[in-house]
Amino acid sequence: MNIRYCDIKAELSPYIKMICIMTCDAHHDVLPFRVLPDTCVELFVSCDQKPIAQVSGPSGVSELHSFVSFRMRSYMDVEMKEKARCIAVCFKPGAAYRFFPMPMSEMADHALETDLLWHQLAREMEDKVAHAKEDRNKLDTIQDFLFQLLSLQYGLKQSIAHSMEMADVMKGLAAVKELAEVSHISERQLNRRFKDGLGMSPKEYLAMTRFMHALSNIKKHPQLSLTELAFESAYFDQSHFIHSCRLYSGLSPGELRSRKNIVF
Repeated sequence: MNIRYCDIKAELSPYIKMICIMTCDAHHDVLPFRVLPDTCVELFVSCDQKPIAQVSGPSGVSELHSFVSFRMRSYMDVEMKEKARCIAVCFKPGAAYRFFPMPMSEMADHALETDLLWHQLAREMEDKVAHAKEDRNKLDTIQDFLFQLLSLQYGLKQSIAHSMEMADVMKGLAAVKELAEVSHISERQLNRRFKDGLGMSPKEYLAMTRFMHALSNIKKHPQLSLTELAFESAYFDQSHFIHSCRLYSGLSPGELRSRKNIVF
């Protein structure tokens, strides 16, 4: 898989974490790989209106063209089509809701094709991308489309950024009550805002943040034992650490460390 990272336009940079062009060049790129859940929403636009990948997840198996992968409670297996080429946009955690016409909670655990979400707007964008000769024109078309969606003012009127920041700084170890207090709202209001904006509850976000911190430790500290990793990641004991890994990835910590087809 060849990946080329691209510049993000200034007006979109507060909301988008990364944009890249992905090309499946060789036959070995067609082998399935496992994408572990995180708190980000991702948009994939086919460069030529051909199918990009076969995706297996909680909502079943689908062959998809241009699509959006929403927040997953579990892993997703992806098999890229041979010679597939697409542009991928990864939204920052908690920022994607501004681009969608319905709450994130209604789309969680799904990979949906773009025309189901934005209808004619998406079809026009995909057609322009497919007929653009240069990559820079394809990228401009997608970013102009996103800016158009942003101008429609979808999403929440009030942000949950402060509570998310606290959860991230504390590596998932904060209490829901603390997140509500820093946002100056009730726990019930916080729960509703998280589900509308992220597709998950504050409790789920905290658990996911802790798991993502553990994944970072697995990558950064290959020399540590599983017990040491559990302690470093603030799990009560090794069994809780193993349970979390199996819940979100379908694999043990040791398998996560050794497998080459895992994306996180």
